[in-house]
Amino acid sequence: TAFEYYNKLVYKSFKNVNQSSSKHIRIQWLFEETGNVIKYLMIAICLILACFSNSLSPEQLVLCAGYIWFFFASSQSYLLIASEFSGAEASLKRINSLGCFHNNNQETIVKNISSITVDNINFGFDNKVIISNFSFTFKPGIIYCISGKNGIGKSTFIELLLGLRRPSSGTIYINQTPIHTVILDHFYLNCVSYLIQDSEIMFNTVEKNIKYAIETNDENKYNYLVNEFNLESLTKIDEFNPNTLSGGQKQRIKLARAFYKNSDLLILDEPSTALDYKGIQT
Repeated sequence: TAFEYYNKLVYKSFKNVNQSSSKHIRIQWLFEETGNVIKYLMIAICLILACFSNSLSPEQLVLCAGYIWFFFASSQSYLLIASEFSGAEASLKRINSLGCFHNNNQETIVKNISSITVDNINFGFDNKVIISNFSFTFKPGIIYCISGKNGIGKSTFIELLLGLRRPSSGTIYINQTPIHTVILDHFYLNCVSYLIQDSEIMFNTVEKNIKYAIETNDENKYNYLVNEFNLESLTKIDEFNPNTLSGGQKQRIKLARAFYKNSDLLILDEPSTALDYKGIQT
């Protein structure tokens, strides 16, 4: 398909850009550090000359050092990116690792979910075991609750279920189909509604935020959710700034967005965050 062709083209192009930009950033970093060495070396030379010669007055010494500092500082604005090298490199590696999930053999389109089976999976990172030999089958029509201490791996397990991460061993099946053979973009668009912990609110109306990226327009369902999540007052604002909303208001909009999408699988990660008692009861 056209999507697959351009998808391959983007990943191939990104790999080339990644390699060239990493090399360029290393050169910039080297140049910046060399500039710093030369700068301090010149200042040291001025101090040595001042100590062994009477040709420079204290005022001239300060002026000379200032000019040297200014000369090298003027080029620093072009080299600030070098200080972000470590973070940029880590981000690029993460993006590349996401690219590895695109398998040329992905052919299965999942139109609905009848079961999700976790078959003896293991997962961990940084020498820490997160999940060990875990098996379970999730069936439709049942609400499951995953509980545990902070940092124990609840969100990580959700990412494994959705194919955002791969287990180190074992397999996750969607309707008896291994998830790594499923066309994930179609799966997410048609079968999954996922409220992540750090989802964003747009600079727009409540309606646009709730119906974002959803093709169907169900006014009855929208009005029901606005009423249930107590969002009537916000619907009167033509376009709001998310920064002016409370944490509870943002969370209610995110929940309404998750419920508005008619998906086989609804996942709510920390849904009660920032909600008061009434909001949690809703």
